[in-house]
Amino acid sequence: MQRRPFLASGLAAASTIALPAWAQSYPSRTIRYICPWPAGGATDQVMRVLAESASRLMGQSVVI
Repeated sequence: MQRRPFLASGLAAASTIALPAWAQSYPSRTIRYICPWPAGGATDQVMRVLAESASRLMGQSVVI
């Protein structure tokens, strides 16, 4: 009868241990930025320059 409390506490402790998860590499698809201002404007041009830099940095294609 003395073993049951130890068994229950052991099972409770074992259930709180986090196991490693196999996550997907991020990002796994093309990244899309949506620019809410008209095409050809200053904001659009800045976003395109930033997207080019982000693409090189992350090794993933970035689309505006």
